[in-house]
Amino acid sequence: PRTYPHAIALLSQLMDLSTLEVKQHLLTLIQQKFKTHPHTEELEIWLQRLAIKLKDINITYTSNLCKKVNEPSIAIWNSSWIKDSILKNIVGKAKIIDKEEIKKMSHIIETEEVEVFYTPSL
Repeated sequence: PRTYPHAIALLSQLMDLSTLEVKQHLLTLIQQKFKTHPHTEELEIWLQRLAIKLKDINITYTSNLCKKVNEPSIAIWNSSWIKDSILKNIVGKAKIIDKEEIKKMSHIIETEEVEVFYTPSL
């Protein structure tokens, strides 16, 4: 898991040189490879980050967090334990996806996005 961000960042650079068909094929292969492995939600989130700026790429996500990007009604938290209906409504309808930030994102994942302690050169 620690290498997912770096691998996806590198893949974003390589995919920049590829055709749409190659991009779709690579993403499908990666998804199929990890589909049977447990605890790969973080990888799926990074794959979505890679694919989100690619036009005409079709990927089906299993993670509710990934699904929420395109389907705001998806619940990502179990809030059945909340008794207060007002609070439950707030939690259920909280907007956690910033579409404006997605629009600003580059299709190439840069170092500062994956490095926790990134410091630009002086």
